[in-house]
Amino acid sequence: MQEETIKILESYILTIKQLKIACKDIRGILDLSRFTCLEGLYCSSNYIESIINIPPTVKKRACNANNIKSLDNLSESLIELNCNDNLIENLDNLPSQLKILYCSQNKLTQLDNLPTGLVELYCSENLITNLDYLPINLRKLECIENQLETLDLLPRGLKSLNCSMNEKLTSLDCLPESLKKLKCNSNYIPHLDNLPENLFEISCCSCGIKTIEKIPKNLNSLNCSHNFIKNFRY
Repeated sequence: MQEETIKILESYILTIKQLKIACKDIRGILDLSRFTCLEGLYCSSNYIESIINIPPTVKKRACNANNIKSLDNLSESLIELNCNDNLIENLDNLPSQLKILYCSQNKLTQLDNLPTGLVELYCSENLITNLDYLPINLRKLECIENQLETLDLLPRGLKSLNCSMNEKLTSLDCLPESLKKLKCNSNYIPHLDNLPENLFEISCCSCGIKTIEKIPKNLNSLNCSHNFIKNFRY
């Protein structure tokens, strides 16, 4: 660990619970062995390559905008993780208690081993080709700008979906009935059929849509600009 990093860490008391060291020009390895009571780690916007000796007490961690290639030795008590904008290629070792995961802007190609209790997933701007093994408890999914071709196996309790800018995605025929918010802008989906009755909000701009079959009764907001729709069917 660099001398400057050591000086930064030594300026904090050993019993600190929330360590906020974002934008401190920290480089290379971050060693947290001196802190045994940490519950929150916020080290975004540095040049960190790896974090070692993370206390098992950490529940929230934000290490986005760094140079991290892998996430090892994550705390089992972790419930929220933000690792956006790094160089991560896989996330196969996530703790079982995790509820919220931000992993956008990485190099991920699959997310097949997510914790079963995960409630919110933000995985935009990766190289993901399918999301067929999502946790059954997932309620919110943002998977903007990936390489998805289908979304046929979404969790039955999903309430919010944003799958915009997936150029290979041509159909959304198997949306769960629980869904309330749908954003699918800038895809190529010529027909929006079998929409869930509980949908409250839809944004489907620039999708080449020709028809929208059966507008949901509870719909409150519809943004469908830049399409080829001639009429709506209720």
